[in-house]
Amino acid sequence: MNKVLLKVGKVWTYVIADSVIVNRIDYGLSVLVPSRFYSPAYKEGRWDGRFRFYDRRLRRFLTGFLDEVLNMLYDCSVEIDEVEKGSIPEKIEIDAVELYGDFDKERWNKVQFPLLKEMVRKGRAVVRLATGGGKTEIIAGIAKVYSDKKILVLVNRMELLHQTIDRLKQRLKEEVGYIHGDVVESRVMVGMVNTVWNRRAKLKDFLSSVDVVISDECHRMTAKIWSKVLESVDAPYRFALSGTPLKGDVIRDKMLVGLTGPVIEGMGVMDLVEEGYAVFPEVKLIDTVSVLGKYNLMGMRYNDVCDAVYSDIRLWGLLKELVRWHGKSGLVVFTERVQICLGLYENLSVMGNGLKVGISYGGLSKKDRLLVLEKFKNREIDVLVTTTVLDEGVDVSAISGVVFMCSNVSIVRILQRIGRGVRREEGKDSVSIYDFVIDAPYLKKHVMSRARLYSKERFGCSLWKYHGGSFGRI
Repeated sequence: MNKVLLKVGKVWTYVIADSVIVNRIDYGLSVLVPSRFYSPAYKEGRWDGRFRFYDRRLRRFLTGFLDEVLNMLYDCSVEIDEVEKGSIPEKIEIDAVELYGDFDKERWNKVQFPLLKEMVRKGRAVVRLATGGGKTEIIAGIAKVYSDKKILVLVNRMELLHQTIDRLKQRLKEEVGYIHGDVVESRVMVGMVNTVWNRRAKLKDFLSSVDVVISDECHRMTAKIWSKVLESVDAPYRFALSGTPLKGDVIRDKMLVGLTGPVIEGMGVMDLVEEGYAVFPEVKLIDTVSVLGKYNLMGMRYNDVCDAVYSDIRLWGLLKELVRWHGKSGLVVFTERVQICLGLYENLSVMGNGLKVGISYGGLSKKDRLLVLEKFKNREIDVLVTTTVLDEGVDVSAISGVVFMCSNVSIVRILQRIGRGVRREEGKDSVSIYDFVIDAPYLKKHVMSRARLYSKERFGCSLWKYHGGSFGRI
């Protein structure tokens, strides 16, 4: 019988085995590339169309695949001669964890603590938890469980960095260091992933001393930099959290598991709604044909179509009517073009009637963006026009409505933006999601794709149109 020796490291596991076993591992850890049909090498039979996660030259695979490889070998009746487990994290059983400050204790006991128990029992895991589920409390819980270890929390946005630092200080009652601009060291550190990567040479000793690495909003690990940072951190305990950790990209999703660990299904948006920890998202699809007609933009590129449609003054006028009809403070308008964002801000700012409009985009300084966000939280701003900077990780329960002044089919981006609005606060039992149905190339197809997603996620969804100075349900 064939035998194999696996030497388990914190990032990589090395294989000592004959070619038959190596071939089984190599093939078992590979996935078919969806775009293979466009490759000349695939068409000519020079490539089998598979992306491989086993490194044949160095005879290794990412340690997050260890359970998958072991099951694969057992199923093939391969004898595991030895598994050197020096870097396999200790499995910990916990009965209670004490956090400090003002937070929802009931949600902690029913949602967050059970997830935390499962995570530390595994030692490595990817966790799905929708916006409003309290990811920061889980991160604080991890820091409490591993109280004698160095912890690095990776984030990708400045707003999320500050929010995470402040919340962890409250929950842990200890200083929290950071890596962004300056480096302030402490047992628990929060780092901007780009800064960590750019300073990796100077941070080499620190990165090799980290015991626990946590990736917040881990769906962003599509970026090569994030993956490279996780490879450079020599931590045995690895966790990742997101409302949408798996994006349906077979290569990216498998890489996430390899760099972290197996997936734990936590709670989606509607799970949190049913438990009373999030408000119900009511999607209103706004038919624009009666106002805009059909766009004759055939043959144009996607970006050009978006520029033409979302800079159309008629659509901006319809948005103004929607703002009036919504009639509440706390409306967020999402765009994906800075010029569109700036134009909408100027256009809405002159509506009058005391309407206070704010703007947040990457061109503002971090100080100004935080100031705008604070004003919006305190209802000093009624309508906030923004770009992707508000997509994720920003805790604003004051949102009463979300408007998509953009077209997107990214499941992650759509759910993250809706997730901004479902956070509970007193007197709030739902959030309105406004999505324009526009008869233009790409855009009509995209909104139908989003409608299918809304149905799959069990959101409320209805069709509306503007007529006679008001909006009515069709």
